Amino acid sequence: MLEDFVQSNELQAKILPVPVKATAIKCMLFKCDNEDVLAVYFASKEIDPKKLAAAVEAKEAKPVALEEAEEITGYDLEFIPPISIYGIKVVVDSKLKIAEKIKCLINPEQVLEITPKEILEANEGAVESDITI
Repeated sequence: MLEDFVQSNELQAKILPVPVKATAIKCMLFKCDNEDVLAVYFASKEIDPKKLAAAVEAKEAKPVALEEAEEITGYDLEFIPPISIYGIKVVVDSKLKIAEKIKCLINPEQVLEITPKEILEANEGAVESDITI
C-alpha cells in the first residue's frame, strides 16, 4: 500500500532496511474535536496538545487509542507512515524543516526515507506548524 503510493505519486521517497542511520520521525494520530489529525514530528520530541489543536483550529487534541488508530489508518500504531493515509489531516512539525531527509519506521525491518517537503506535498491540505515541546 505505501510502496504503491510512493510509486504512483512519483515521490523521491525510498523504502530502506532498518539499520539506516538518520534523523528519525514519529507519526501519531490525534482526535482534534471531531477530526482525525496525524502529527509528524522528531521522535526525540513530544507533542504539545494545545499547539496541535491550535494548528488545526480545534479546541483540544487527544491521542487516539491503539485499536482505533489501526482501524482509521490501516497501519499498526507504531508503524504509521507520514503519507498514504487518505482523509486524515496531516500536521508536520516546523522543526522538521532543518532535516534534509528523515526516516520513519514502517515495519520491523524497513524505514521510509523522505524529505519534509515531500510529506507536505503528498498530503492534500497538510500544514506545517510548531507542535512540539
